[in-house]
Amino acid sequence: MAGSHRFHLDQGGHSVTVQLRHARGEVEVLVDGKVAAYRRGLGKALP
Repeated sequence: MAGSHRFHLDQGGHSVTVQLRHARGEVEVLVDGKVAAYRRGLGKALP
């Protein structure tokens, strides 16, 4: 699965966003617009 997905939630006065970039194998978590976690090289998605 190529492309990317973005999920967003406003909770308890904070903004939380998760971005998945399938082609690059990256996951990024932002809290209040700042990177809180990042992971690269997650491998290929299942068919």
